[in-house]
Amino acid sequence: MKKKWLSLALSILMTLGLCIPAFAAEENLDEELTRVTLAVKSTLSIGNSYTSFTGDVDDMGALRYWSLNWSDEDGNSLRVLATDTGKVMQYSLNSSDRVWSIHNGSYSPSFSKVSISAAMSAAKKFLDLVLTNGESAQLQDTTQAMPLSLSGSDYTISAQILLNGISSPNRALLQISAETGEIESFSRDDCYEAYLNEVPSSVPAISSETAGAALASTVSLELQYVLPESGDDSSAVLRYVPASGDGYYVDALTGKLVNMTEAWDTARRNSSDGTEESASPTSAGYGELSNKAANLNEQEQAAIEKLQGVLSQDSLDAAARKVSALGLNRYTLASAGYAMSGKDGAVNCTLTYTRKLALS
Repeated sequence: MKKKWLSLALSILMTLGLCIPAFAAEENLDEELTRVTLAVKSTLSIGNSYTSFTGDVDDMGALRYWSLNWSDEDGNSLRVLATDTGKVMQYSLNSSDRVWSIHNGSYSPSFSKVSISAAMSAAKKFLDLVLTNGESAQLQDTTQAMPLSLSGSDYTISAQILLNGISSPNRALLQISAETGEIESFSRDDCYEAYLNEVPSSVPAISSETAGAALASTVSLELQYVLPESGDDSSAVLRYVPASGDGYYVDALTGKLVNMTEAWDTARRNSSDGTEESASPTSAGYGELSNKAANLNEQEQAAIEKLQGVLSQDSLDAAARKVSALGLNRYTLASAGYAMSGKDGAVNCTLTYTRKLALS
């Protein structure tokens, strides 16, 4: 079951951000950055041509994401948002030629050099690389994947993400250059959603007829006068319509009829009380990757070295709580984010705290 990480909190939260220099040693963030960087480079076949690199991490409890940023002296850049297992969630590629043309208004109308079928093939190939753990993609109808403008600059292609071949509510959006056929951006709409438990089997234990009969037992009808949906006839129609009430679904693996309204109410109460089960993103299963000079360039290794010996978020939280003037005894640590400073190369950690207020 999916948890809307940013939308289920019903209580009023007071948020406090602390930016604390992170030094000395406890958790091996450098080893984690090494593993994630190598996994992403392997998945996307990123070479060693970039001359600058940073890796920042945000720990939001159920979600832990690394922002990997590459750039070079010519103005080319690449940003990848990945989970702590190296699973790619977002991708953004910027070419110096494209950025210069946009800022200087030098685009002129032109026909696409890359056909829609070639763009669809590129999208399918990219999705095959970044989707993991039983995920696959169903691309939208090619007749709907049209360039964004007459300049022929981009194709926008949408795809539904399938889990074990079954439709899911999650989608992916890709932007593809109609000039070069390169994937310029990719994002998943479930990027900031955490998952509870593992994806269940795709083989149902009951038939759709059995499930339909179970759902039919929850429906009650009431008699109403209603206006017709279309046409100029304004006369009322007498109909039996479903009475308003709770929503239900049938668990296809157990046959159990579940009250969906009550389930969401319980989830909201648990979120408000802080008693939710801890959620964890599914593992991408990249396996062990070693730090080899052939796989990491000099800039990547330098960024990783900056994280050697930084304090863990628990240690920084404990240090912050010793500052009595902050009054953190009433607050709960909600998230921690480590970022590298571009000016002096320092690593800072921002701790975010929340507090529930009692309303009279």
